[in-house]
Amino acid sequence: MRQERSSRRGTRRRLGRRGVVAAATLGIVAAGATVAGAEITTDNDRRLAAVGPVGAYGFPVWYEDHTGLRLEQCLDAADAYCDPVFLTGEGLDPAEPLHIGRGPADSNWPGESFYYAANNSFDLPDGTRFDFVSALEATFANEEVAEGDQVTFGRLRIRFEDAQPGGTYTITHPYGVDTLTADADGEIRYVQDKTPAPDNFGLALDSRIAPFLVDADGLHETPNGTYVGQPGAETTVTGSTYGTNYIEISGPGLATPFRDATFDLMGKVATNSGIVPVAAYRIDNAGTAQDHLDVYATAGPNDAVQVSGEGIPLTTLAGTGSNYYARIPVAADTFPATVTVINASDDPVAEMTLPVTANVAVTGATYTDAAGSSGGTLTITAVSSDSGATLAGTVGTQPLVFTDGRATLTGMAAPPATVTVTASTGGSDVAPVLVTSATAGEAVPQTAVVAGATAAVGGESITLDGSSSTNATGFSWAQTAGIPVLEGVATDAPSITFDAPAEAGTLTFVLTTTGPAGTRTATHSVAVSAPAVADETAITVGQLRTGTREWRVDGTSTGTTLNTVTVHLTQADGTGRVLVGTAPVDATGAWTLRVANGVAPPAGFTRLVAESSHGAVSPLFGYTTRR
Repeated sequence: MRQERSSRRGTRRRLGRRGVVAAATLGIVAAGATVAGAEITTDNDRRLAAVGPVGAYGFPVWYEDHTGLRLEQCLDAADAYCDPVFLTGEGLDPAEPLHIGRGPADSNWPGESFYYAANNSFDLPDGTRFDFVSALEATFANEEVAEGDQVTFGRLRIRFEDAQPGGTYTITHPYGVDTLTADADGEIRYVQDKTPAPDNFGLALDSRIAPFLVDADGLHETPNGTYVGQPGAETTVTGSTYGTNYIEISGPGLATPFRDATFDLMGKVATNSGIVPVAAYRIDNAGTAQDHLDVYATAGPNDAVQVSGEGIPLTTLAGTGSNYYARIPVAADTFPATVTVINASDDPVAEMTLPVTANVAVTGATYTDAAGSSGGTLTITAVSSDSGATLAGTVGTQPLVFTDGRATLTGMAAPPATVTVTASTGGSDVAPVLVTSATAGEAVPQTAVVAGATAAVGGESITLDGSSSTNATGFSWAQTAGIPVLEGVATDAPSITFDAPAEAGTLTFVLTTTGPAGTRTATHSVAVSAPAVADETAITVGQLRTGTREWRVDGTSTGTTLNTVTVHLTQADGTGRVLVGTAPVDATGAWTLRVANGVAPPAGFTRLVAESSHGAVSPLFGYTTRR
């Protein structure tokens, strides 16, 4: 029969990192730590699942375990669930705003803080003192608060005092089993830290501290947030991968294993998602007066994600799950150099800057070395969303010079494994090189490969390229579905070019190559959308809340494909324009504009007008006001 805890030395001690030697790598006892021998008898085969984007203060917004539980730093010195005594002791002044500067004197931030902690301290029946710490900690690389030194790491610490000298103890805990031997003074100080590094917050995912333990009675919900437990309140827990939601010790002086099943928990469930700007692409509609800016980002589902930049209005991105997108009309060749993407749902608001570049795609990279030749030929094909950009690259010391999207290098003794193509307006793509060599000693497999657009707008010119097919001596193209488009097109060439029909639908093509192995086929489909046409746009609600200068404007538009609506203030006769904001049109044809602290109406500007990116202009709408 196991022994339960019979005594406790005062209140549970807070176990920070001061005076504790950190391990060099996870699973290695720290150099200088007091332990005669250590073995991880049962490691934790579970690891944390994900780390969130970097937030306003240079730390990750959250960490997530495999159950989907996300925890954020607990930093509110007025919240008992964040352990105010500990935070203020670490240098946080609750009367001042949070800030990380060049050093401690220029900052208001705790030297240590936690995303999560589950600790336990008690005395064994023979008087041996035992401490257990499991934590996910945020601190600074040089142990002083300083911008750029932010680090995080997972920690597991086991400590014995007054143990039997040379005695070997087996400790079962929520994250595995460890076997430790005391030194000649009867001490064990065993620490496992994953070595932290500034701006490499993913390292903490590889610690043993997963998943997060939770109060066995469930999460604690308070007006300030939701928590895994209350610091200082000993509680039973749930969550261990092995079901070992306790500490159990076997060793000298213990006739039966000694078990304690209560922990001191801390951890706040994350409410912020952060923001990850993915890309901002220049879409150059050559020969027209209007270009577009495509912006992509990821955030939490249903977050308010917005983008702004020089010369473009504050625009709300449309979202599907965690993916967000906006297409913003801009005057020809007036792209901003950067855009700022924000998650307005976060507190503080998450904000990241993103460069605006061309969208570059390498559509083919083939090296061919004919039998008996003195060198091979490398052929690269690439496209860019910015028709005015110059494509370039290098292979070794040789430059790639592109003409109509194609570059060729001859006399090459050996091909590169990959090629990188860049645009003069920013943006690049990397692609592997496919080798079709007759001198390599082995037959190259015969293939049929099609490169080209998978989506197009009616009337757009499309090229499908089969030149990356290997060991092909002949080509034959056929259309198997969709409105016929190949009339008058040579279908026995490596590539075909045709115009997409005006009607929406899917075009399907089959490329058949012939060669030493007979025939090979590849199928390629192009989804064609109808060209943008002028739609009907109307405003249904227009209101200004004068107390906060918040504009609330709703409306409808018959154009639902890549359509945005820009709302302006205007005078009663329709003259004059003052920008209010821009909103995307959803799949149902509805659009909603919300602008906080927006523009104040100039005298005489008593109407609203909406213009869609498809060219429609709404009737004038008289807005209302309220406090």
